Amino acid sequence: MQMMSWLVWGSIGVLLGAVGLGVYWSRDGFDPESIRGATVVITGCSSGIGEEMAYQYARLGAKILITARRENRLKEVVAKAKSLGAQEAHYVAGDMGKAEDCERTIQTAKEKFGRLDYLVLNHAGSSVGSK
Repeated sequence: MQMMSWLVWGSIGVLLGAVGLGVYWSRDGFDPESIRGATVVITGCSSGIGEEMAYQYARLGAKILITARRENRLKEVVAKAKSLGAQEAHYVAGDMGKAEDCERTIQTAKEKFGRLDYLVLNHAGSSVGSK
């Protein structure tokens, strides 16, 4: 009888441990407050996913620097990002397939923010040998 009791309690202990680990591993560890005031550079922000990412970071109170080739669209995205709550929003028009535009973007981030916390690469880029 004592052996049966030990097996039941042991099984319950293992089951509770498994449930506890499952809950721990499945929890969402993201803290939106960790983004407030963070500096973020996002490429490919004139439309689509990049534009939406800029808005999401803006809603979380980040300082954003966005880049894409179409300057007129970047101005619109910056204005909307500011209205959504970005602490700061700036843009650099350029082609991330060109080394000088990449360097200018990172240099602008250093000048505007003094640091870079997140870099979100959302551009098609270029491949070796492409024409």
